[in-house]
Amino acid sequence: MLALASAFARDQLRRSATLVLGAIGVLLVLSLRYFSAFGLGYETVQLRELGVYSIGLTGALAVLIFSIPREEDDTGNSETLLLVRPLPAPSISAGMFAGRLAVLTALQAVWAVALSAAIAWFAVSEPVLFSYRGQTSIMAECQTLIEPLVGQWLVLAILLAVAQAFSRFAKPLLAGLAVVLFFFAAYAAGATPALSYVLPDFSRYDLTPLLWGEATRSSALLLLPHGVLWIAAALAVDSAGLRLRLAA
Repeated sequence: MLALASAFARDQLRRSATLVLGAIGVLLVLSLRYFSAFGLGYETVQLRELGVYSIGLTGALAVLIFSIPREEDDTGNSETLLLVRPLPAPSISAGMFAGRLAVLTALQAVWAVALSAAIAWFAVSEPVLFSYRGQTSIMAECQTLIEPLVGQWLVLAILLAVAQAFSRFAKPLLAGLAVVLFFFAAYAAGATPALSYVLPDFSRYDLTPLLWGEATRSSALLLLPHGVLWIAAALAVDSAGLRLRLAA
């Protein structure tokens, strides 16, 4: 499985779309240094919050690019070839997911470094605004990003597993639309009891209130088992799709 994960990760890194998206994410996060300059005393907090949300949304776009195959892509044929060898379908699904998740995690880490750089840039260029609400340390402000970013990472990991399963059963365009609908429906699940029974409540993973010193419904550590269960369920569906492809 590690060999499969490495192969899928290298394949994803070779694609120009991955590098372009990574660069766009860095530029977007750095540009927030200016967009947060009108926070009426809350510039530093808004910079961190906008950065976390920007990383989450750009990561969701990366999930679409990673998991929705192009029409001319031969990934499906390669997976079918792997199935005729002594490789179980769950190993192929897990290897594909792990490789793509590794690249997604690397992108998120790069964007997090860019956000830390934006905070440092703001602190140096606008020291009065930076410390207006008592902020005294760039490092302390960057450390507050850890838990909200972990929450976004869990959302993206679940979305990646679900997108992989969707792409197994539908054409690229339909699979992409399904992923987008799932993403927004999962965020609305917390306010819709009917949806909360069948979808993960992504709003629970939004830990940005911590940046404002407010309490949240949960923590990254408590959310981890919930996220792992959803990932396992999505990969099980993906494995079933692989077996159906071989049977066909």
